[in-house]
Amino acid sequence: RISVVSTGSFSFTGLLSASGNGDLFEIEMAAGCTLDATLDFSHELGDVDLFLVDFGVLPPALLDGSASEDDGESILWTAPEDFEAGTVWLSVEMFSEDACTSYDLTVLRTCDPEDCTDGVDNDGDGDVDCEDEDCDEDAACVEDCDGEVDNDDDGWVDCEDFDCSEDPAC
Repeated sequence: RISVVSTGSFSFTGLLSASGNGDLFEIEMAAGCTLDATLDFSHELGDVDLFLVDFGVLPPALLDGSASEDDGESILWTAPEDFEAGTVWLSVEMFSEDACTSYDLTVLRTCDPEDCTDGVDNDGDGDVDCEDEDCDEDAACVEDCDGEVDNDDDGWVDCEDFDCSEDPAC
């Protein structure tokens, strides 16, 4: 079994799928994020299927799946607005007995850009607002080193804030 933790897109070529030995790929998702997964293989050498599962709920929830008799499978899934940010699992399973085949997997994960002031992890990377590196240069997250206000909400004010260490006033 392969386990890959991803907060973005990834691609693998030449992976092997054998009877009774599926592969799992861990992907961080948030509401509004879209997952586009494509699995390419030769069906003649074995029946490989693709499933998207949320193991974070009991019982585990099948979010989407692709099980055809073609030379590939694909899933296009968008996390609903009520989806709680977290991990989903992409499962690649061989369903032919005594078979083994190679496959290529491409996963594209897209999310909304981070809104640095709404208290939500918009881009699904696990970081919220000013804690997200995408907000490092956002005005809402930059410390104004004069004014006796904690502008970036990190608990430090003006010259006490590490962000002001290079400021001539400090």
